[in-house]
Amino acid sequence: MQNSLISLFGEKVKMKIPEEFTLMTTEQAKLFFLGTVPEILYGIEEKRAFISITHTDITIETENLERRITEYYQLYNRSIANFANGGLAKRLLQDGTPIGVFHYTSTTADRDLINYFALFPLKGKEVVMSMHCSIEDSLVIAKKFLEVLNSITIC
Repeated sequence: MQNSLISLFGEKVKMKIPEEFTLMTTEQAKLFFLGTVPEILYGIEEKRAFISITHTDITIETENLERRITEYYQLYNRSIANFANGGLAKRLLQDGTPIGVFHYTSTTADRDLINYFALFPLKGKEVVMSMHCSIEDSLVIAKKFLEVLNSITIC
């Protein structure tokens, strides 16, 4: 399968999304997310695999990215069922923008998940990106999630 280059937030963020992930409507997203629905959601509906992206109103500076990703990690650790850490990392995107990422496994009522959480600044505000798929699909889909993360560029 191919990847589609998408532009987000007034063409300030570009990334490659695998073609099997389709852009979902707000109504579709409400079927899979309780409470807050992501601003942008790509998914493989039949596999319940998702890539969500939201540009928040939360201020972030390059200097406090590490603190903020640690805060998200601690929040997820306390609030997600059967949270098991797989790693926390910080690196620079191609343009020098820092990105913080962690991955973890978790459990829902009907399946085990592999999840990725990414955080990076855009115009001084946080962009939160999460990716989820079932463990049984993770050999193929989790690799695609890493490709999405590696394709992010800030313009």
